[in-house]
Amino acid sequence: MKQFNRIIAAASVAALTMVFAASASAQTKIRVGFSVIPIHLAALIFQGSGAPVHQGKTHTTDMIHFRGSAAQLTAIAAGEIDLAVLAFSTFGGGVVNARQDIVALADVARDGPQFTNVFGVLENSPIKSVKDLKGKVLAINGKGGAVDIAARMVMLRNGLKPGRDVTIVEARFGAMEAMLRQGKTDVSVLIAPFWARANAKGGVRSLFTQKDGVGDTQFLLYVAKRDYVKKNRPVLIDWLEDYLRGTAWALDPKNRDTAIDLSAKLTKRNRKAFTGWAFTKSGDLYHDPKGRLDVPTLQRNVDVLHKFGILRRTFDVTKHVDESLVIEAAGRIK
Repeated sequence: MKQFNRIIAAASVAALTMVFAASASAQTKIRVGFSVIPIHLAALIFQGSGAPVHQGKTHTTDMIHFRGSAAQLTAIAAGEIDLAVLAFSTFGGGVVNARQDIVALADVARDGPQFTNVFGVLENSPIKSVKDLKGKVLAINGKGGAVDIAARMVMLRNGLKPGRDVTIVEARFGAMEAMLRQGKTDVSVLIAPFWARANAKGGVRSLFTQKDGVGDTQFLLYVAKRDYVKKNRPVLIDWLEDYLRGTAWALDPKNRDTAIDLSAKLTKRNRKAFTGWAFTKSGDLYHDPKGRLDVPTLQRNVDVLHKFGILRRTFDVTKHVDESLVIEAAGRIK
């Protein structure tokens, strides 16, 4: 009898092992790029929010950090990530210049409806207008991204040739303020978290904004290769549902303190760096609660890129947009 019980116990353990192994093998690992916490909300959502319902069941999410969207475009082309956060300019460049068959799936953030990125100078700077930038140094996070494009367009409209009349250097977003205050740059782009911090310290002012360069933008969007979407549609819908649930969690005022604490933990920064702007309408970028893209604005953004010679041609963005997944994901949430 004891021998029989041992056999049954062993068989049960083996069966459970097979079940757990099958469950693990059924999970799809989704590699997702990001650059800035908490603007790229997925970095919070899938690293401690507790909001996802499919995470660990149908998929796992591996968040991978990049300086900006241009590097993510290279990574998605090389198969190093599955979902990229691309600026509208990088998206357009990927379709036209790099000839990648990519599709935009969902909104990450829009610049203009709430906050717009600021190109700041020191309060006592002799630079009073864009035309005063001749012979000066301007810092951006990466060439080819939306910030870079906005700066170039503002310069072109004011009769300056980027790279010749104005030196453009690249730096991390987090280093921009220090470079400005130390005199290493004359103008630095200060995105939401860093503009709030710099403005609170004082001694800086806005010279122009991203909106001045390109108007309202579908600033950031989730993009994947078309064939990846076809092969992984069900699990991507699960991922997007988790993302939307997490977005609702992050933007709910009653969760703001928790979201700020998580942002501080993940970035290893003091929570004070987030309290003045994060998850607010006055200081943060706009996140669509249903993940919907502003397709007409995206089309205008791409057309402007072509008008100013950034893209060799314009294109019909609807041929590179597939919102059916995020619509289905949103429909699951009551």
